[in-house]
Amino acid sequence: MSKYAAVASAFALATAGLTVPNQASSQTFTPDFPPYVTLSGYLTISESTVVSCYVTLNAMVNYGGSSMTITGGSFAPGDWQCGWLMQPVAFPWTVTPTSPGWVSISGVALITILGACAGTAHVRWVNGSTWPSTVDFSPASLPGVPAICSLNGSLTVSGGVTLQ
Repeated sequence: MSKYAAVASAFALATAGLTVPNQASSQTFTPDFPPYVTLSGYLTISESTVVSCYVTLNAMVNYGGSSMTITGGSFAPGDWQCGWLMQPVAFPWTVTPTSPGWVSISGVALITILGACAGTAHVRWVNGSTWPSTVDFSPASLPGVPAICSLNGSLTVSGGVTLQ
C-alpha cells in the first residue's frame, strides 16, 4: 500500500466514528494577539516500533481565542526516521478547548514507518505561570493503518499563551 493510500485509509478510519467528538467549552486561548506561536518538543510515537522525534508545529491563535490553527510543522531527529520516514502532513490542524485543562487537536495526520495515522488527539493543556504552557500527549492515540499510533511527550507553547 502506498503512503498516500495509507493516509487516505487512516482518514477514513478517523471519520468513521473512531474518535471522540469535540465537546463545547467556554475556555479561550489568551493572549490572541500577537497570534503566532510555536509548539515544540520531543514526542515518542509508537505504532509497530517506537520512534522519538523533535516536533515543531507553527500555529496561530484565532481571533477571540476560541481555537488555534496549526498551519505547518516538521519532525526532526531524535531518531533518524524522523522527517524522513515519519512526518506530519495534511495541515491545517485545529486546536480547540474541550474542558478545563483539555484540548482536542483535530485533523492530525502522520506518515509513519509502516503506513499512516490520522484523527483527533485529546490532550492535556498545562498553563505555565513562570514557565511556558505545555501540551501533554501522555498518552494520546490516533487511529492508524496498519495499527493505532500512541503519542507520548510534551510540547512547549511559545508566546505566553494560556488557556483561560
